[in-house]
Amino acid sequence: MTTFRFFIVCLIFSFVLSNNTNLHAQNDSPETSSITNSQNKYFVKIPTIPVDDKKDSEQYMQEAISHFDGGRFDKCITLLNTAIETNEYGQLTDILFYYRAVAKTKLELYNEARLDYNRAIETNPSKAAYYYQRALVSFNLGEFGVSEKDFLKSIELGRTDARIYLKLGFIKEQLKDIRTAIAYYNKAIEKNTKYAEAYYYRGLVMFQVMMPQKGCEDFQKASDLGLSVADKKLQQYCNK
Repeated sequence: MTTFRFFIVCLIFSFVLSNNTNLHAQNDSPETSSITNSQNKYFVKIPTIPVDDKKDSEQYMQEAISHFDGGRFDKCITLLNTAIETNEYGQLTDILFYYRAVAKTKLELYNEARLDYNRAIETNPSKAAYYYQRALVSFNLGEFGVSEKDFLKSIELGRTDARIYLKLGFIKEQLKDIRTAIAYYNKAIEKNTKYAEAYYYRGLVMFQVMMPQKGCEDFQKASDLGLSVADKKLQQYCNK
């Protein structure tokens, strides 16, 4: 009985082995090369490798910019935080900190913004815009000496628009350097002859140096350019 059972087991084993050998031979032939895993029960199903659909830092940055343009500065900052954490591209580092600083400036988080401007400048010290924006932060904090240095640095790096000279003129006026203030206001008007604010602030300085006629001329010019506050100065000092 034992011998008979042994014979049966050997027979089954031989049959299975023979089938497996034939299967491998068939799988190597062109006719069966198109058989898929799901069609053949003898194949082990290979697991599907999931596609990595995670956003990269550049995509987060682009999404953040769209929120910035929509005035959603808190959301913009949140996305930029993630972009900075996942930043894989070294060339994006200064840009990400710069954009986050600008968003924080919009929310008047000036001290936090300045830290981000510092990081942007440390990474890329050749961008005039970075110094200009950091100068505005110091200006808004009343730190005029610090602000002046950054405005001058932005000029050195090629940014020479009228707004810089207006700000420098105002800084010099606060520091009681009236002559230099006038020179900067003149430069702002030279850069933009329709810059109403430059005429207005130069008019104020002209009254300080006892040149009321020139001051009134500047107030009139500012008024003609649509600056309503200049109308009040005209009525107060000039139309008597």
